[in-house]
Amino acid sequence: MLLEGSHSSLFPTVNAIGTGVAVFSVEAGRQFELVTANELYAEVSELSVVEMVGRTLNEIFPRHIGREVGERLRECVVTQATVETEAVVERKDTQRWWRFIFAPLMAPGHAVRRVMHTCIEITDKKRLEYSLGISRKRFESVVEAAYDGIITVSRDYGINLVNDAACEVFEASREQLIGASLDTLVPHHYRSKHRGYFLGFGESSLSNRPMHARADVRGLRSDGSEFAAEVTIAKIRVGNDNEYMAVVRDISERAKLIEELKKAAVEDVLTGIHNRRYFEDALRQEVSRARRFEHPLSLAMFDVDDFKAINDVHGHAAGDQVLVRITKIVRDELREVDSLARWGGDEFVAILPETPVSEGERLFARIRASVSSGTAWADIGCRVAISVGLIGLEASDEGIETMLRRLDAAMYAAKCAKPKKA
Repeated sequence: MLLEGSHSSLFPTVNAIGTGVAVFSVEAGRQFELVTANELYAEVSELSVVEMVGRTLNEIFPRHIGREVGERLRECVVTQATVETEAVVERKDTQRWWRFIFAPLMAPGHAVRRVMHTCIEITDKKRLEYSLGISRKRFESVVEAAYDGIITVSRDYGINLVNDAACEVFEASREQLIGASLDTLVPHHYRSKHRGYFLGFGESSLSNRPMHARADVRGLRSDGSEFAAEVTIAKIRVGNDNEYMAVVRDISERAKLIEELKKAAVEDVLTGIHNRRYFEDALRQEVSRARRFEHPLSLAMFDVDDFKAINDVHGHAAGDQVLVRITKIVRDELREVDSLARWGGDEFVAILPETPVSEGERLFARIRASVSSGTAWADIGCRVAISVGLIGLEASDEGIETMLRRLDAAMYAAKCAKPKKA
């Protein structure tokens, strides 16, 4: 469309473009002449659009700019390809930086007849680059004084800067880190995921993000050992480029403590099996699954007969050993899908998914026999037996509370059914 026509016919089209645009004619033996331009293009020159139409480059721009634009226009015509350059235009007491883009306009199979000149102001970018250059040393001083490890990374994943703290965290020297890929600080099995996260953050509108808020983050030391890390990444946009900064903290000890606390919240300290809190959550899930798929589900509750007497006669240490050994006996008989938990004191509970009550009864008959075997308690010097209550999930069960009441009653009935000791 811009290959033909005069200023009057082309102006409405180019003036609708949201950045400075002009069209220059290419005629043999003559300088480039401006055919048309939009009002935004007038910001590059001191002339209005009407004053620029029909004039040559040196009449529109100062000589040094006209010479640069002319060279790029000729390059565009000769190569028949888009050419870019940057120029600074001084006007009174101000400087404005522009990116000039020259695109050839030609019909297929013909020479270049016109060139479209697009102007994009990059003054803010240049000012930012200047400011960054001034503040770089200040930034590096702050980075070096930081307690946490700080790493800056280019958009191509290369490490540009590390502080002393980062060298300590990763147990590596600056010479080893600067210029290396960020992959060298990430365990092999996390690298693909980490790179995808990095690229995704680069394309997002966010300026910073804590990585540990979304997933566990692991670092890789120079000796190949891994550690738990807390990482926050930030980016600075400079023109079309991003620079990234990662603040890294070794939280190995904290992560270990958190893991221990999580474990303590759901695990019985003495026996190492799950506790009541875990059991109730697991039971809700298994009941929901059994109802959804209409599969059987059985529950068992058992305790140690005369456990108080064992503690009184043989001591609490012996009583603890009884509980630990019973736990092992039961676990050896259960499947991986089954759940065993200590309910409290000498009471235990088990979830048996996909198991009718009849199968559960056969299973715990074997367990009772194993527990009652005298050889298991020879060193303690006592005999041990358990009482077991077993129920299955019923349609009338309104929730786990209903089931647990029935389960407790079943175990009490089993205990009462045993002959009383003389």
